[in-house]
Parts: sequence; C-alpha cells; structure tokens
Amino acid sequence: MRPAHCPPTPDLEIWIPGNPVPKGRPRSVLIRGVVRNLTPKKTRAAEASIATLVRAHLGPGWKVDTESNWTLAYEFHCQSQVRGDGDNLQKLAQDALQGVLFADDRRVTVWHGKIASEASQSPGTRIQAWRSDRKSGIKPQAPLSAHLGSC
Repeated sequence: MRPAHCPPTPDLEIWIPGNPVPKGRPRSVLIRGVVRNLTPKKTRAAEASIATLVRAHLGPGWKVDTESNWTLAYEFHCQSQVRGDGDNLQKLAQDALQGVLFADDRRVTVWHGKIASEASQSPGTRIQAWRSDRKSGIKPQAPLSAHLGSC
C-alpha cells in the first residue's frame, strides 16, 4: 500500500478494528430560529473512535503537527458490501486525524485509498501516514500520473 515516493517506514501505521463507516451527510435543522448543521451520531462516534485509537498509538509525547504536509494511505476491509463510497470512507478517517495527527486537513497533499474487494472476516481500516516535506527528508511529490494505479 506504500506510495512509491514514500520511505518504507511511515510516520504512522495503525489498524482500526471494526467495519469502516462512511462519512454521513450533515442535516440542517432549525433550532430556536437558527439553522444548524448536525453531523450524524454514527459519524461522530466513528471519528471519535479513530481519533482516540490514534492518540493512544502516538503516545502522550506527540504534539499535533502544524507545519508538515502529509501523504495518507487507507485500506478499508469491510465485513460486507459497504453502503458508502471510497471518498466518504476516506473523508471520515481524514477528519478523525485532524487535530490529532495534523492541525488542518489542508496539509494532506497526497492520498491513496483501496476498498478490499472481498468481504473480510476481520473488518477494519489500515491507515498509513508520511510527512511529505523537508522535516522528514521526503522529496516534493511526484506528479499525480506517477501515482495512478498505485493504491
């Protein structure tokens, strides 16, 4: 799953157990005359679960990165046919990493994703992350064409 331009060892590699959850669409509701956008409970719970596991994995000494750009790779293993698409699976995982691994998801400059083609006996999400700038010594990103088909 490692993109060709990344070193062999990612800055983060973690397995998140459980059936992957796609990002749910927020619902607009009127509360005391004010329109509010509410994120579905299932989405909030899944994001919180991923964030908690990643925080524990990184340890108490980790400080949220505010400067680096990141390359992320996701592999989704579903128990059965997932109801969302790859974009929504990736979006939920990436939103969960914001404020934990990096300060702002605008710092994610390259991402790769794959949904396992067969139902899994051990559903979950594999996340790998690499700093993709001077801090880690990784050269600037190759053109997108170099990554096509490399999920």
